[in-house]
Amino acid sequence: MTIPALLRNASLAVALLAPLFCAAQEYEDWIVQCDNINHCEAVGYGQDSETAQWIAFQVMRDAGPATAVSAKFILAEDGPEKPAAITMTVDGYRPVPIQANGPIPHEAAHELLDRMIDGKAGQASDGRQRWTLPLAGMKAALLRMDALQGRIGTPGALVRRGSRPETSVPPAPAMPVLRAAPRAQSIHDRKIKAALLAEIHPGEEDTGFHGLYRLADGRLLYLLELGRGPMDSFHEIWLANGQPPYRPRELQPPTNGLPADALINADFDGQVLESNIGRGFAGCLHSTKWLWTGDSFELLMMNHADHCRGMLGLIEHRKWVARKVP
Repeated sequence: MTIPALLRNASLAVALLAPLFCAAQEYEDWIVQCDNINHCEAVGYGQDSETAQWIAFQVMRDAGPATAVSAKFILAEDGPEKPAAITMTVDGYRPVPIQANGPIPHEAAHELLDRMIDGKAGQASDGRQRWTLPLAGMKAALLRMDALQGRIGTPGALVRRGSRPETSVPPAPAMPVLRAAPRAQSIHDRKIKAALLAEIHPGEEDTGFHGLYRLADGRLLYLLELGRGPMDSFHEIWLANGQPPYRPRELQPPTNGLPADALINADFDGQVLESNIGRGFAGCLHSTKWLWTGDSFELLMMNHADHCRGMLGLIEHRKWVARKVP
C-alpha cells in the first residue's frame, strides 16, 4: 500500500473513532474538539486584554460529505455580547467587512479561512480599536478537524485538499434518540420532604430548597440541595417509592464516559434535569442535561468548555448531543 493510501486510510479510521476522543486538543492559540456525532469546532483565542474585552474566531462543521463550514468572530466585553461592524485584514489582502458575534457569510468565511490558515499577521478593527487575530496553531487545528472528519485529500478539506471524492468522507454517526417519559408533576408536601430527608441524611436541617416531583407511575423524584457556596449550589437527586416506606435511592446521572461536574445549580422541569456551572469570573461554562426516560436519566446534552480564555458562556464546546422524542 502506498504512503498516501496509508495516510488516507488512517484519517478515515480516526474519523470513524472520533466520537471516542472528546477531550479538547490545544494547538497554541487554538483548541479543537468533536462531539459524539463528530460535529467539530475549532476556536482560536486572542490574547487576554486589560480592557475587559476578549476576541475569538470560531470554526464549526458537521460531519459527512460536502457539509458547510460556519465561522464566527466573537467580540466580548464585560457584559453580553453585542453585534458590531468589524473589518478583518490578513497580511496584505483587502479588508473583509463582517458582523462580529454573528455568522460570517459563506463566501467571506472561506475567503478569511484561506487567508488565515497560512497568514503571517492579521487584525480586526471596529474603527476605534484593533485586535490581533489568533493565527498561531490555526493550520494545525484545522488539519486535525479535517483528519477527525475524514476529509484530508478531498476538495472540501480546509487545509490539505485533493481530488479524493467527497463521497469518501464518512457520514456522521447516528444521533442517539431518547424517548421522554410523561412529565413529572411538582408537588409541595413538607411531610414527604421531611420524611425523605430523614432517611437520606438523618439529622440534617431542612433548608427548604428542595424539589419534589410525582412521576406518572406514582414514584417520587427528590432534588435535594446539599448546600450553597458564593456562586453555586450543590445537589443530589433521589428516586423513592410513592408511599411509605419511601426507601430512597440516589441516582447518578450518566456522563457516558465524559468528564463532568457533580449536580451544580441543578434544576428539573419534570422531564429534563439540568446542571450548570460557570467557574467564576474569566471561567468556562459547563452545562449538562439529562432526560428522564421512566426508569433512569439519560444524557441529552453536554457542553463542557475545557478552555475558554475568559469568554464565560460564549464558547460552549459541545461534547454530547441526543434527540428527545416526542
